[in-house]
Amino acid sequence: QTVTAPVAPEAKTEDIVPGPSAPNTGDQNIGTVDVKITKSKMAPVKWNGEEQLALGPSGTYNTILADQFKQAFRALANEVEA
Repeated sequence: QTVTAPVAPEAKTEDIVPGPSAPNTGDQNIGTVDVKITKSKMAPVKWNGEEQLALGPSGTYNTILADQFKQAFRALANEVEA
């Protein structure tokens, strides 16, 4: 399946000029790119209750889980960029 997605152009900077009103600049032409979905991937993050309880009240479960999600999203982003 092919879908069309909007793509903003590269931003340009300009000098600030003091004055009573803002300059009338910054117009952009938004482009598009065709995106084709060619594969479906997942990065599993799996815990069971016993594993969660084994960490006890040390407070590390949430940290580990957040790190696992970061790594999962990183792996999926790498798949998209490849």
